[in-house]
Amino acid sequence: MGVGVGEGEGDGTLRRPVPRPPGPHALTLPDGARLAAPFLAPGPFGRPTPGVWVEVPPGALLRAPAFASVLSAGPLPHRGLALVLELSPGRLLVLTDLDALHAQAGETLRPGDPMAHVGVRAPTRPEFTVEPEASEGAGSPPTFYMEARQGDSAQDPDRWFAGLKEASAP
Repeated sequence: MGVGVGEGEGDGTLRRPVPRPPGPHALTLPDGARLAAPFLAPGPFGRPTPGVWVEVPPGALLRAPAFASVLSAGPLPHRGLALVLELSPGRLLVLTDLDALHAQAGETLRPGDPMAHVGVRAPTRPEFTVEPEASEGAGSPPTFYMEARQGDSAQDPDRWFAGLKEASAP
């Protein structure tokens, strides 16, 4: 995995680096992540869902899985906060149902950079840190939605992430 340097325009300027696509199974899940619903599982209206639902421990910090450009970061109606990452030209990773964002649209992330928190109470003021949600009894673990796309087609994230299917084991 690395970053290729874009060609200059002949005037001595350099374009933004072009990320090389990560190889198969090159990306990793957050610590403690488990697959909650697999690729193409029936959604609420019975249609296949073009992504996966991933359970994480409360307060989980999601980190950039590879070099990526943040195409979009912010609220998505009925889906909480969302991030759209471009891992390489035409190769997107969409994350929704996030609770706090640490990346902004237009930013370039390096592998391991903090991107978002899941299962936290959103801070009321920016100077306060995020806190894990208080658990009231045995509730469901926090989940987020992840969709891998190549061009206009949804891809099984198992092809991109190491251990995704194994994460579903109890």
